[in-house]
Amino acid sequence: MTMRKNIFAAVLAAMFLVVVSTRVTASSTESKNGAEYTFGVLQDNSMNAGQMKDLFQMEVELLRKNTGVIIKMEWFHDEEKFLQELKNGRFHFIFAWKVDNYVLAMKKYGYMPLVSYEAFGLGDILCLYTKNNSSIAEIDDMKDKRVSICGVKADYFRLEQVLRKNPEDFLNELKIQKNLTSCSSFFYSLSLGETDVIFVSPFSVEVFKRNNPGPVKNISRIACSKELPRFFVLYSKNVPEKVVSSLRDTMLNSYKAPEMKKYLPLLKTTGFKITYVAPNGYQGWLKMYDEADKKGLQKSYDLLMKMQGN
Repeated sequence: MTMRKNIFAAVLAAMFLVVVSTRVTASSTESKNGAEYTFGVLQDNSMNAGQMKDLFQMEVELLRKNTGVIIKMEWFHDEEKFLQELKNGRFHFIFAWKVDNYVLAMKKYGYMPLVSYEAFGLGDILCLYTKNNSSIAEIDDMKDKRVSICGVKADYFRLEQVLRKNPEDFLNELKIQKNLTSCSSFFYSLSLGETDVIFVSPFSVEVFKRNNPGPVKNISRIACSKELPRFFVLYSKNVPEKVVSSLRDTMLNSYKAPEMKKYLPLLKTTGFKITYVAPNGYQGWLKMYDEADKKGLQKSYDLLMKMQGN
């Protein structure tokens, strides 16, 4: 669901900038002095990325006109360059795209969560699905079955948690397929018998139910990961607390802003809602990565990528 993720990113970006421009007043010290903040955005190359960039630019200009606060957008398609600038401490705010990058920013560089969001009332959760007429009813039935996952490290770590397997037998018992281009195609693969189990978000299931219900009509849920808060914008510890508090409060109420009216149909369709996330709200993610390191899952993940020619 790469395009859908980009749409969310665009709407969230608009909310981030609209609420600052309309509700953070120019009376603050930062505004009077024309303080400038750098917002680093890591993008993919999907067709919707251009629209996202245009939306960002429009809102940045609105922000500059309505307040003295300036947010300078810096766009990256090259992940290595983005991570190098993150290391250099260039960014006050980041949209880092991948869980790996968010975890790195928090653990190594001290970034903190600003807000999270939900869709259809869901945080970040992944579930195992199979066909209704499958012989697979529970996890123990999955031995020697084909399992399709979106080939990112975070998904692999979460799958290991759900299956409760040790790295030694994790690869031996499961035939894991990887697909980075379009994880939504897994539903078609499942219906065509090209895979036995898919590991996807219930959000994706809900999107299909509303737009193309055929591929998800006859599927059953086997088990799910723990639900965790979604990553979105992190802020640097160098941003004044007064600014952080103002932005957080206004984003939580951003749906009231007149400038957001044009986005309301999308928000309603997806059940989108910005939510509060505590300073330690991402501990579940950080703990999962720590446990993965202890279990040696990085090695088994690398082995999987090598076996599949990546």
